[in-house]
Amino acid sequence: MYKLFISLTIISALVSCGGSNKKQRDVRKISWYEVHADGKGKTLTIMVREEFLAQRQLEAVNISKKISEQTGIQLQWQGATQKAIMNSLEKSTQISLVEIQGADLSKAVKQGYLLGPIDRLIPNSKSYDTDSDKFRASEGFSSQGFAVPCVVCAADSAGNKPFFAIPNAAGCQAAAMIFLDYMLAERAGRE
Repeated sequence: MYKLFISLTIISALVSCGGSNKKQRDVRKISWYEVHADGKGKTLTIMVREEFLAQRQLEAVNISKKISEQTGIQLQWQGATQKAIMNSLEKSTQISLVEIQGADLSKAVKQGYLLGPIDRLIPNSKSYDTDSDKFRASEGFSSQGFAVPCVVCAADSAGNKPFFAIPNAAGCQAAAMIFLDYMLAERAGRE
């Protein structure tokens, strides 16, 4: 019991709300059990492109309902421009998850704005080669394990395919990982 308490305390320091450290952390050594224990029942703020919310509001509501029923995690969807999404990463706002694509994904990884690599920690990502051409952004940038495909988000007007990523300074990072695992399970169900 004491070891579990220490373990949960450590995981809370790594993946819970808060922090403004821009240095990328390798979270692959954290167990999924620890993530799941810390993430249940939290509230996520997900920043996506405004056009996603305009076009797929009903789908966002349905996803929110399913996630809440299965995990107790509450979702708050926030529409923004791609520029505002990048600004939120640079300014360490308390966004839990962002939709990101192409050159912005590459920049965010290089600047240390994203948590990760997370791809191999998330159970449902193991059934995909998340660094293959299939999972690359349309401009050819690799996610390098710092992002997973955004199943519900359509490509933008330029044809750029989006990914979901967790900001390094995100609130409730464990809950964001649970959400990403759920989204990858949904993707598997659609293929």
